[in-house]
Amino acid sequence: MNKIHLGTGIGAAALAALHTFVGTPEVADPLLASTLEDRAEYINFFCWHIVTIVLWAVAAG
Repeated sequence: MNKIHLGTGIGAAALAALHTFVGTPEVADPLLASTLEDRAEYINFFCWHIVTIVLWAVAAG
């Protein structure tokens, strides 16, 4: 493993942690409390989780 891959992995892990632990209370929770139609809320919440999974997968891989 070279230094570029290590730096990229650390950066991806930091971004994934920021997305998960800061973004969820700041973005996802208010989204569910909004007045959007239920289907729109749940689709956006589903996409939020998919992005979270992908970010952690990139950080791990």
